[in-house]
Amino acid sequence: MFKITGIVIIALLFSQTVRQLNAGYSAYVGLAASLVLLFIGLSEIDPVLRYFSELGEFTGRPEYTAALAKALGISLISESAADMCTDLGEYGLGEKVRFAGKCEIMLLALPLMKEIVSVLGTRLK
Repeated sequence: MFKITGIVIIALLFSQTVRQLNAGYSAYVGLAASLVLLFIGLSEIDPVLRYFSELGEFTGRPEYTAALAKALGISLISESAADMCTDLGEYGLGEKVRFAGKCEIMLLALPLMKEIVSVLGTRLK
């Protein structure tokens, strides 16, 4: 967390300095810092993915945990992209990115929902 905090403080100071010289370039400093933080965050998500893999092996349904991991990735990336759009003043575009991420997650969940309904149908007969 100290590394992330350090990067944020340096980016803020640099952004404020650039803003005094040329306000238009300040947003690009924020965008670059956001990308660096995104990649740091994604590199540290490995333990979560390993846990999902272990959980899939334990339950005997690795496709379920794989879908959960994909949904987590989609939500993190789409939210980060939407925040970057908002930071650059493109609020509408950011909302479209969030909506697209939610649609992707719903599409990812369809096979799981189909199987749940199938299992419930056989149990209720």
